[in-house]
Amino acid sequence: MARVISFASGKGGTGKTMVVANLSVCLAKRGKRVIALDADVMMSNLGLLFGLEERFTLHDVLAGKAGVEEALHQVLPRLEVLQGGLSLKELGQIRLDRLKGVVGKLSRRADYVLVDCPSGFEEDFLAALTASPQLVLVINPDPLSVAEAMKVKKLAGRFRVGLLGMVVNRVVGRETDLPLEEIESLLEVPVLGTVPEDEEVGKALASGKPLVLEAPRSPASRALERIAEALLRRRPQPAAPL
Repeated sequence: MARVISFASGKGGTGKTMVVANLSVCLAKRGKRVIALDADVMMSNLGLLFGLEERFTLHDVLAGKAGVEEALHQVLPRLEVLQGGLSLKELGQIRLDRLKGVVGKLSRRADYVLVDCPSGFEEDFLAALTASPQLVLVINPDPLSVAEAMKVKKLAGRFRVGLLGMVVNRVVGRETDLPLEEIESLLEVPVLGTVPEDEEVGKALASGKPLVLEAPRSPASRALERIAEALLRRRPQPAAPL
C-alpha cells in the first residue's frame, strides 16, 4: 500500500499545487511509483502544470461516470496524474463521500499518492484532508498564511491526521516575511524545506512542464529535490493531540 499524503494551505496563492506537481516528479525520478491527485473539484490546476488535456477527471469518477483507471494520465514512466476538472456544470452530481474510496484504489497501484487539497475550509477540503492519514502544510512566510495554516493544523488534529511537516514556499527575504524560527515556533511543525521565489516557476507553468524538468538547475528546483529527499526520510507521524 502507498503512503498517502495530503498537501494543504488553507488559503490560495501559496504555490501548493506547484509543490505537489514537482515533488511528484522528484519522487518518480527516485524510482517510486507516484500518483498525484488533484482533489479540488471546483478550481483544478494540477493538470495545467503538466500540460494535460481534460479527458475524464475526478469529477467523472466521483459522479460515477468513469473509473479511476480511465481518468489517470501517465505523464512519466512512474508518475500518473488524476485531474480535478474545470467544469462547474456537474457539481451537483459529485459525491464527495466517494473520495476516500478513490484514494484507496489509487494507493493500491502506487508507492506514494500525493493529494492536492483545495483551498478554503469547505466540504471538498474536509473530504480531501480526511482521505489521507498524513498531511504536509504548504505556506508562505507571511502572517496571514501562517494563521490559515494554524486552522488547517487544528482541523488535522480533530480528524486524527498526522502532520509530517511543512514546506515554506516563495521565500524572498522581505522585511515583512516572518523568520523561519518564528514560523516553526508558532505552528510547532517541523520544516521539511524552503523554496525560494524563482522566476523560472512562471516560465515552467507557461510551458506546461513541471519546474524540475524544465529548469532542473534553478534554485527552486534544487530546493524541491531536497524536500523530496526529506519526505522520503520522514516517517509517518501520529495525529497531534487535541
